[in-house]
Amino acid sequence: MIETKTYYDNESGNLTIEYKNNLLIDYSNILAKIFVEEKSVGLPSNSKIEHTAPNRINLVVNVKGRLKEVSEGRLQLPTEIADSVNRVFNKFASEALREKSTSFEIIPLKNYDIENIKKDIKAMVENNRNLCVISDYQDYLDSKSKPAETASFVQAEFKYLSDDYCNIVIAANSGDMTEINAIVKDKMKKTDWM
Repeated sequence: MIETKTYYDNESGNLTIEYKNNLLIDYSNILAKIFVEEKSVGLPSNSKIEHTAPNRINLVVNVKGRLKEVSEGRLQLPTEIADSVNRVFNKFASEALREKSTSFEIIPLKNYDIENIKKDIKAMVENNRNLCVISDYQDYLDSKSKPAETASFVQAEFKYLSDDYCNIVIAANSGDMTEINAIVKDKMKKTDWM
């Protein structure tokens, strides 16, 4: 789930944009790279990122003297700063989601043929990818027609060559969905990708 909140400190002139995105847990390095690029074109040079939790950051932008009052109590950011902040967050979400989706193989427990699972498992191992087990292939198909930021699955993720990963590979190659279900049963949980 993506969340943003904005706070303005009149005294310091700092605008703090609190940004929550689960992709930050594994891909904050992508945000750091984009932030550096954006500081050279749109964000003030004294802007900074503060990590407040594994999936949450504060983007602090000094806008003292740059805000325009548009109505009583409502302030407007200069267009170039607002556009730059939007670019940072949109580009991060896009690049991190692309990175996440190419770093693992999705294997559904239901509504997916075991022969397809065997092929996917083989490709996953050959390409050194992590494994994401989801509860139902239909959920995956339904997610493709929705905005990426709403993607949410009952799932469990397994790192490449971890014990559970290897056990799932062995079970899949023998066509034993009962064993796969037993391995993942207590690890499955509803997860928002962003």
